[in-house]
Amino acid sequence: AYPVLGFLWDDGHTLGLEGPLEDCAAVAEWAREVVPLEQELIFWDQGYNFDVPLTEGITRDAIVAAAGA
Repeated sequence: AYPVLGFLWDDGHTLGLEGPLEDCAAVAEWAREVVPLEQELIFWDQGYNFDVPLTEGITRDAIVAAAGA
């Protein structure tokens, strides 16, 4: 296992995450908690095989399930 690596893209609107799905989903859950709800957040993979809207109260497990893992 390795830690999640994260970075904010130059556009200031994209948080890139690299790591195991479950761990990245946990970071996405945290991001939804700290980013104002007015800001839409979507969790997706590099190939855009799935996209999961990060709605209020979403959990890591719900993100992983919605991603089809």
